[in-house]
Amino acid sequence: MHPEIEQLVAEIHATPQQAVLEFAGAGSLALFWLHSQGGSSRTVLEAVDRYAALSTIDLLGTQPRRFVTAKTARSMAGHAYQRGLRLSAGDAPVVGIGCTATIATDYAKRGKHGCRVCVIERTRCSQYAITLQKGARARHGEEVLVSRIVLQGLARACGLEPALELQLGETEALKTSSEACRDLLDSLLAGKVNTVTIRP
Repeated sequence: MHPEIEQLVAEIHATPQQAVLEFAGAGSLALFWLHSQGGSSRTVLEAVDRYAALSTIDLLGTQPRRFVTAKTARSMAGHAYQRGLRLSAGDAPVVGIGCTATIATDYAKRGKHGCRVCVIERTRCSQYAITLQKGARARHGEEVLVSRIVLQGLARACGLEPALELQLGETEALKTSSEACRDLLDSLLAGKVNTVTIRP
């Protein structure tokens, strides 16, 4: 494991944040990195690698028109965040991460390679998006890049300021956005909304 990743993982494990991670298509190397050091049980509540399309559809409750979109990543992260609330220990801050990606495989894909990652905290939602230059990396290289983006998103949610080297090509750019959001029950208790409906 690269020393900068090893150091960042140690810093993540030293924070109180607890995470649920949902992967579809790539990014789960980040889970291996988190588990490679002691203390991962303090950070990782649960992680699911949804490789069959039907598995992702089951999570979302509907079939998306396209799987690798910001909307899909946000929905996955929302489910992860709610799951984290259920699994977390008391007052620990919860982070839900959704990563949906398409990367190189053993046949030529017609579409673009890339990923969409969403990180949801109690008061913030952050999005990361990148389109990869096809043919610039082998599958492993694309998996490493997507996983570094996932780890970077988690680290920022833990209050850290990671500076992971992504080694992007000339035509590649990581697009990031962040917006304030409020947990629905927080909004109810604060009088910002009148009702909240929870469906099984």
